[in-house]
Formats: sequence, structure tokens, C-alpha cells
Amino acid sequence: MEIEVINCPQCGGALEEVTKSGFYACPYCKSKMKVTFTEPDPNLRPDGRTTVFDSNTGNELCYIKLARGWTATGSIVHEMQSANWPFSMHIHATSQDGTALLYYRSGASYKEVIASNVMHHVEGGFDQTEKMPMRRLQSSALYADGFISDDAAKGTMVSLWEERPFSKNPPEDFEAKRGELHQSTLSRMRALTPPGMRSSVDKSMYEGCTRIYSFEENGKDILQAVTTIVNGVQISMSAPMMFFGGTSSYLFWDVPYVLTLKANADVFEENYENLIMFCSSMQASPILFQMITQERQSILGTMQQNQENEFQQHQKIMREQQASFDAYNQAWFDKSNQMHNASKSAAAARESSGDSFSDYSEATRGVDTYIRPDGTEVEYSVVNEAAFANVNDSHDTFATENRDFASCDWVEMKKKH
Repeated sequence: MEIEVINCPQCGGALEEVTKSGFYACPYCKSKMKVTFTEPDPNLRPDGRTTVFDSNTGNELCYIKLARGWTATGSIVHEMQSANWPFSMHIHATSQDGTALLYYRSGASYKEVIASNVMHHVEGGFDQTEKMPMRRLQSSALYADGFISDDAAKGTMVSLWEERPFSKNPPEDFEAKRGELHQSTLSRMRALTPPGMRSSVDKSMYEGCTRIYSFEENGKDILQAVTTIVNGVQISMSAPMMFFGGTSSYLFWDVPYVLTLKANADVFEENYENLIMFCSSMQASPILFQMITQERQSILGTMQQNQENEFQQHQKIMREQQASFDAYNQAWFDKSNQMHNASKSAAAARESSGDSFSDYSEATRGVDTYIRPDGTEVEYSVVNEAAFANVNDSHDTFATENRDFASCDWVEMKKKH
């Protein structure tokens, strides 16, 4: 045991007969004092951090620095999360007198569908392919506002009291973090993009803030600080042979954690350093990393299969589009050949029967005469704007009401008059 009081505070005399906590009188100067014996904290690590255990399983969750007299409890909450955050870790730390509370909740990941030919954004929905909730991007300030709105009791009037820099020592270098996130995502995209598809990283974001709110609770003035980070990347994917589709663009963003300090207004500032110390010293335990890795591998396996299915569906759409395009072209050529054959049959019938109308003028008969490339003539109704001859067989001709037709296999014939 550690003896906290071993000398008389008045005369400095040694208190050799003191063996347990209690009130004593100094044998030298007769002054009275309180002597306290404390057991060493078994959860205190050599580096000064306290080990926090899961209240349900007893597993180590994390290590944090706490002010003297503070206690902490933790738990794992399984929610529908992405591979980044297969579950949430919740830590509650309370001051000795109960006037201040620190609450930590580990991260969540979100997906925003910006533009896609295969899916639409559904706010509040869940993307089964990525195993991720759908939510539009929010700044760290907006996310903090949303957190306090959900955390405060229903009907509580909450107002923003102050905004401060992100509560961590040393401070985060947001610009460097953005560059690191961009490069690491780009490397992963290049490695994971299937053949025949293109991908890019359009932008990355990384920011954090601390916002302090004021409200009244149980007749007391309360201040609550919320500190959080928002980071993410926007990526685009496309296939070079897509005819009627386009580039799909998605935004993936994370909130690594939310940390909040809630305290009576008169003791808020003296406890604010505890928020910074908590935020700066938090370290996950190896056991927690193992749990994350195991669940992440399971989710990644499902995601890989879903993404393969999505790619196959993407290829199927491409094949259907190509087949539709080919069918349209074939139908157009079949119709043109049918019209041409009908015209040839009608011309042959007129020639064999010595049709008396052949002596009539073109205007009277409502036809135009066209000159084939070999110099022979052919007639078509004046309702047609143009006539075309096959470059390989000039006797193979057809007329059309739309002169926009263009093909390397057909050449437009000139009118005789």
C-alpha cells in the first residue's frame, strides 16, 4: 500500500504508529490530521494510461490518460457498419464528483452516390454492395451539430456557445492528412480496378473541429464540447466502351470518432484539459485490432463478391447495349434493301409490259431520274429526297426520304434533270 500522509503537516514529525486510514493526533505537537492509505490502480500502465475493459466480455479495449479520480468503462456495440468500422467502441469516463463526463464513440463510414448509371442515392438507405449506410457529406461542424441534437434530451434548447480548434495535442496537420489520404486511395484504386474499367480519385477531404454548446439540464447550466473529424474521398469509375451510360462517381467519407465533454458550466474550463488529454492519448488495444481484423475480413469477402457481381452486371449492360445498337442497324439496312428490291421489281414490271406511262414526262409521272455510277438510269418517286447506289454493284440502289443517310458502302446518285 502507498501511504499518502507519513509526516505531520504541522511539525514534520514521523507518524510511525499509523497503520491504516483514519484520524490521528501527532504525538509531538498534538495536531490532528487525516491519514489515507490507497491501493495502487491495477489498471494503470507504466506509461500513465489507464486500461479500459469491455464491461460485457472483459476484453481490453483501449488505453487512455485520465485525470486523478476519474473512472472509465467501455463496451462494444455491433451495428450495420462498413469494413472500416465493423462495430463501434463506446467509452464513458466520469469525474470523481460526477460533475463532468467524457464520452467517446468510435467511427462510422458513409457513402454518397453522386452520379451513377446503375444506382441512385437514397438518403438514409444502405448500400449492400459496399456494406455502408448512405448519407450525404457533412462538414465536421455540421456533424457535431447533428450529434448534439441527437444527444440532448428531447425539447432541450441548445445553442452554440463557442468554436475552438480541434482538441488534440500535437495538433493535426489537415493538409498533410488530405494528401496522404489521396495518394493511398489512388494506389488502392489502381490495384483493385478490373480490366476494361477506368478509375480516378477526384478529391479528398480531412477536417476537424471542436464546438461547444450551452443548454440547461435539471435546472443547471451545462456546457458540452463535441470534437470530431470528417475525412473522405470522391472516386469515379467508368468503362471506355459504354455507349449510353456514363461515369459513376461516389463519395466515401468517415467520421473516425466523436469525443464529447459534458460538464456543469462552472467546472467546464477546469475539465477541458481532460478532453484534450483523452483525445491525445487514446490507443486501441491489440485485442481490439484482432476483433476488427476478423470482422473486417468477413465483410471484405462479402464486398468482393458483391463488387464482382456488380461488374458482371455492368458487362451485361454493355453487351445488351451493343446488341441493341447492332439490331437497330440491321433493321435499318433490311428495310432499305426491302424498299430497293420493291423498286427494282416495279421497274422491271413496267419495262416488260411496255407500260404506256413510260412515255409520259417525269413531272407527269411524279418521278425523278437518277444516274448510276456506271451511267445507267433509274427512276424513283419524287417524294424521296435522295437515292443511293452500292459502290460494289451500281445496279443495287435505293431511295430514301431522309438524305442524312451516310455509309462507306453507298454513294449518293445525281439526278438527271
